[in-house]
Amino acid sequence: MHRIMGRFIKAGVGPSKNIKSSTNMLDVEDEDQVKNLAAQALREQGYTVLEASNRIEAFRVAEESPHTKIQLLLTDVVMPLMGGKELSEQLGAQLPEIRQIFMSGYVADAKFRREIEHRGATIVEKPFFPDEQVQ
Repeated sequence: MHRIMGRFIKAGVGPSKNIKSSTNMLDVEDEDQVKNLAAQALREQGYTVLEASNRIEAFRVAEESPHTKIQLLLTDVVMPLMGGKELSEQLGAQLPEIRQIFMSGYVADAKFRREIEHRGATIVEKPFFPDEQVQ
């Protein structure tokens, strides 16, 4: 199993086959290597993953995929144009049932963790490294 997937499973992207086979995720990350690595690991576990590099792309993907109900937002916290927290608020207004997972390199900040957890969201620690793909 991928170590990366272990991080997502701990974050609440459960290993249940029923959940995986029907979960549509939007992966928003401005660093292509991180975005691609996370998307690849999740696809290998059976998730449907749509990708975007910023707020503009995220809303375009959501609008262009009306047949694909996005159930889970996986987003970086710090990005150009709009951070992940703001993106989750705006996208959450359009998709009120969407679950949220934030990726961040700043998970040690207790205030930040409390703020994310207060939203009912989860944090996954970055960075991911290519050698972490296979355990």
